[in-house]
Amino acid sequence: MSKFSINDPVSFINEKQDGIIKAIKPNGICLVEIEDGFDIEALESELVLMRKEKPQIKKETAAFETAETFIPEFIKNIPELTAGIWLVTCPAQSGMVLTGPADYYIVNNSEYDIVLAASLKSGKKLKGIFASKIPAQSEAYIYKLKRDAVMDIEAWHLQMIFHKNGEFEARNTVTRELPIEFPDLTSANSKLKNPYAFCKIVN
Repeated sequence: MSKFSINDPVSFINEKQDGIIKAIKPNGICLVEIEDGFDIEALESELVLMRKEKPQIKKETAAFETAETFIPEFIKNIPELTAGIWLVTCPAQSGMVLTGPADYYIVNNSEYDIVLAASLKSGKKLKGIFASKIPAQSEAYIYKLKRDAVMDIEAWHLQMIFHKNGEFEARNTVTRELPIEFPDLTSANSKLKNPYAFCKIVN
C-alpha cells in the first residue's frame, strides 16, 4: 500500500521541487503536479510528505483547483448526480471553457466502496493514470488533460471493483470505455458558479 494519498503535498528528496500527488500507480510510481502546473512521474522513494499545506503556485496556474475546493458544492447542487458512479469533466481554468484544459473527477455516489483503475486508451495500448480506493459517497481527482493531448487518445478505460466491509451482495467487476469529452457551452448549469457551470457528467 502506498504511503501517500491523492492530493498529499510532497517534496522531492534530491531536487528543490514541491508538488501535489495527483495519481498513484500500482508499481510505486506517483504522478506529481509540480509548481509550474506540469505533471511528472516519480518513485515513492524520491518523495517526502510535507505538512498539509498547499505549495505556492504561480499566478498563471492558480485557477487550477483541486477536488477539495469545489466538489462538495457541485455534488450538493447538481440533481443529475443520483446513485451511481459518475465521470465529471470540468474546465480547469476560468474563462477558458472552450479552449483550456479539463479536470476529470470520479464521483462515487453509491453504497459501495470502489477500487478504481483509470487509463487512457490509444489503439490496443492503455496508459494508466490513476488507481485508488474511492469510498462510498465521496469523490476523487483523476487527471488534468489538455485539448491538444488527445490527438492519439481514443477513450477512457475504467475498471471498478465493488466492496463493503462485512457481509454484502457481490457485484461483478465493471469495465467501461467512455469517450474523451471536454466542457462546452451546451452543458451550462445555472446552479453552479463559473467555471463549474460547464461541467459534463457521464454515468
